[in-house]
Amino acid sequence: MLIRPKLFLTLSLFCVAPLLLISLVNFRNGSKATEALLRRDLADGLSDVTRHFEALLRERQDELRLLALGWQSTSTNESDR
Repeated sequence: MLIRPKLFLTLSLFCVAPLLLISLVNFRNGSKATEALLRRDLADGLSDVTRHFEALLRERQDELRLLALGWQSTSTNESDR
């Protein structure tokens, strides 16, 4: 009678161990895929922010150039008087 519980535990161990191994492999693959997806999403977001920032920076530089040119043209007009 003592053999049966040992046999049951042994067989259940042989059944559960492969399931645990498959579960670990599945979890690891899922976490790697999720990390890759998050990294790609973060890189896309960063490139969008960088592109918008560079466009805003160019716009501000152009405005400053126009302002400087306007100031120079008004100062030369005043000196002509």
